[in-house]
Amino acid sequence: MANRFEYFMKATITLLIGRLLQHRKIIFILMVMLILARFSFLIIYNWNNGNTGKPGVQYLTDSYRYIEAADKLIANEPLDYKEIQYTGYIVIIAFFRLFSDNLIGVVFLQVIMALAAAWALYKISFAITKKPLSGIIAAGLYLMNPFIVSWHNYIMTESMYTSFLILSTWLLISAVEKKSDITIVFSLLLVLITACIRPNGWTLIPVALCFYFMHWFHKNYQKLIWVFSVALVFIICISFLPFTNRSIQNIGTEKILMNEVLLNGEVIPDHKELRIKMPADTTLMKKNWTAGFYYVIRHPLPCAKLGIYRIATELFQIRRPWYSAKYYLRSFLWLFPAYIFAMIGLFYYRKKISIKIILTIILVHILTIAVTFADHDARFLNYFLPLINILSGCGITFVMDKIALSGRLPVKPEPNLK
Repeated sequence: MANRFEYFMKATITLLIGRLLQHRKIIFILMVMLILARFSFLIIYNWNNGNTGKPGVQYLTDSYRYIEAADKLIANEPLDYKEIQYTGYIVIIAFFRLFSDNLIGVVFLQVIMALAAAWALYKISFAITKKPLSGIIAAGLYLMNPFIVSWHNYIMTESMYTSFLILSTWLLISAVEKKSDITIVFSLLLVLITACIRPNGWTLIPVALCFYFMHWFHKNYQKLIWVFSVALVFIICISFLPFTNRSIQNIGTEKILMNEVLLNGEVIPDHKELRIKMPADTTLMKKNWTAGFYYVIRHPLPCAKLGIYRIATELFQIRRPWYSAKYYLRSFLWLFPAYIFAMIGLFYYRKKISIKIILTIILVHILTIAVTFADHDARFLNYFLPLINILSGCGITFVMDKIALSGRLPVKPEPNLK
């Protein structure tokens, strides 16, 4: 009896999957419609309810700093060193401030840019697997994630930076694979714009330059020379140029300087309960942030521990006592399955240059968290989580193909959804 039931279930599942595979195009269209419906619902819901308790455009403390800086631009007044780090976003706000004090136009632009970024995610993932399903999954995980979508309604850099980071990754991959001079020019231009939106984007500049140079040369020693040269020049620039040196030194919150963040063992600023005890060292009281290098050399293990705690806190959303059990569960459902499939996708497609570019950009953002701090609202994770979702889409597609092959199901050619 049990054998008959097992045979019946296998036959039913095989028939059902076989039918589904025969109507892939219709299923893909329905998936896209569902994703867009979910995205629209989240945008409208956030607009009507508002995370801050008020409907409409959402503002936080930093929002007013960007608006004030935008008014300075309109009045031809100079920006201070901290405002200059967000020039790209401030220019966008200034443009809309010319027409109205209501910044609904900024929110509308952020929604449009998010949709454009979703299309870029689709194109990247499709180019890797040659399967539309992986692209739809990557775009869907981005557009349906409530923790990301909520930022589109804010006058904050988070939404715009995430969108530009995705688009920069897409153009960088296209430039490297096609080796087209005009594509490289547009790619570098977009990287520079992304770097102007918020300081996290600075790391994109050496990454982009390294990959440009690596694929202009065929010999390994030439590639290594260029990569080393770009990295060295970048480090020299941020160490000795007065503007970058001062900006990095003050990369913490308004009250915490970079060296103090390290000396205090800050995992998340302003959360003393999460601090890690660090060795005392008077040299860190110097105003130059490069003193932190010598501190790390003298105390490598405590610094490594601190970096790991920051990364784990941001990536896995742990050690956050202000989160409710429901919030933890939702975070778990959005993150951990995506991470597991991302590891599968990374392993299977690891030899592709696009995967190497994506992985490098993810790693430099993770490294930034390790040397600075994790964020109270997990905003830093949202910047590069869509890139992880590309790997997740590749991993899910790979697993589904393996299941289909193991069951010897009829597989029709993939429809071309370019």
